[in-house]
Amino acid sequence: MKGSIMSKLLVKWASGKFSLWKVSIIIGVLVILSPWLSLIGSKFSIESQLSNPNRKLSVYVNNGLFTFITSLEDGTMRKSSGIVGYTNNSFYFLTLNSQYLYIEDHSSQAFKRDLINANNRYFDARIERLNKQEFLLTYDEEIESEGTQKQLARLSGQLVWLE
Repeated sequence: MKGSIMSKLLVKWASGKFSLWKVSIIIGVLVILSPWLSLIGSKFSIESQLSNPNRKLSVYVNNGLFTFITSLEDGTMRKSSGIVGYTNNSFYFLTLNSQYLYIEDHSSQAFKRDLINANNRYFDARIERLNKQEFLLTYDEEIESEGTQKQLARLSGQLVWLE
């Protein structure tokens, strides 16, 4: 009985012979994962006030995984979670799960705009340190015509990755 292509590949991979293609695959995977691996062992939080729509954002990071809670002015709350990475003075967020915990008004403009934010699964935020705990976060809006947004944020916790 013939083995599958995958089983043949695994046999070849596990043969123990050094080859350039094995090393290339390992290096490629590490380069792709390095921003996410950089926050393993870190625990910190980010607190900020955002606009468009006006909302409070609380982000909790633990070992490269994040959970953020967004609270709109009308009381609507959304929880999102996923993985977060850091490299070149930027955070990279990949949202894996997002759900509304409470919705005040389904027809409000703030809720409709937040639906656009909730559907943005991958985004980045550039970070600039202003003092010990205050930072300036800059990110591109989901709607291109809205440009970029800057906001003041407070980071607290283990920030050794930032030094």
